[in-house]
Amino acid sequence: MEGALISSPECHPTAHGWNFVRSAEENGSWTVRKLQTLEEAVPLLAATDDFVLGLPVSAVLAQRFRLPSTDPAEFPEMIRIQIEKLLPFAADEVTTDFELIEQNENESVVSAVAVRNQQLAEVASPLLERGYIPRQVTVYAAQRASTHAPKGNAVLIYPEGETLVYAMTENGKLSLARAFEGGNGEQLQLELPQLRLSAELQGIDASSPNVLLDETCYEMRATVQGILASSTEIVGIELPPAPVKLNLLPESWRRRRLQLRRLRRVSLALAGVSWPVAFSNRVARPAHRARRARNRVRARDRSKVESAGAGNRSALFPGGNPAASFRQPARDRRADYCLQPVCPPNFGRW
Repeated sequence: MEGALISSPECHPTAHGWNFVRSAEENGSWTVRKLQTLEEAVPLLAATDDFVLGLPVSAVLAQRFRLPSTDPAEFPEMIRIQIEKLLPFAADEVTTDFELIEQNENESVVSAVAVRNQQLAEVASPLLERGYIPRQVTVYAAQRASTHAPKGNAVLIYPEGETLVYAMTENGKLSLARAFEGGNGEQLQLELPQLRLSAELQGIDASSPNVLLDETCYEMRATVQGILASSTEIVGIELPPAPVKLNLLPESWRRRRLQLRRLRRVSLALAGVSWPVAFSNRVARPAHRARRARNRVRARDRSKVESAGAGNRSALFPGGNPAASFRQPARDRRADYCLQPVCPPNFGRW
């Protein structure tokens, strides 16, 4: 499972737009393409790619819940009820998923993430309009947490678009995430203490987290260390990105994706059949044309036929039967049913 995830191309939000990350299978290295818009990822994708789309924090709601159960089968319904209390949307308008943070004999702590389907469709519209549906929709902050801080508590600070993300994680799972405009020193002095207080009110231990600052925010290092009173580690892009369980792919997208995969398999099967048909037609066509040429009465030979003997014109008719000469040309003028190659169907207009 993890191997399949690692080999999948991925799209991640960044300060400049998006990063398109793909592994080079021949040498195990990774290539990173900087994109301004998600539309630029379309020519980089193949129809068979099982790619992963990482969402920005601004597109989701991340919440930590303490559930009075240890049965994973009960979690989805419990989380749905809690999410409905927080969002002014109907349940069928939202896709949610969760990851387990910790558990004891009586209760479980989970990281729950929700996205409104309409907003998700707007973000992914450049891909959906061209028939590219991701295999997994996750949150980039969760991927970064799983990569850099799989154990213990951590604070991630990095840019996404014009916002600065502050994400608190526990055991590699997203517990609290906020995105705020700008991100200068004065704003950090206001925002970080408040976010730290919010984390503590939710039961998150924010006393001495591992602070991870993106390399593009290096100039903020001294300010962040002064506010959080913790040493700050500089981190770069994750190669390879860590696999995460979190998947916000809507059920309607999942069904459509399976349908497209079936159509592509049918198209490939038909394309495979067309080659032997086309080959047999190329072999048969010259013989068919030669047969037609032998049966055709050419205009330049008409004078020779007429000089065969004016005294015995019945010799011109095969078998001495005048009607035979009319039946033969009628057969020669029959429709040409030479087989043509079967081309693969074009499903692009569907």
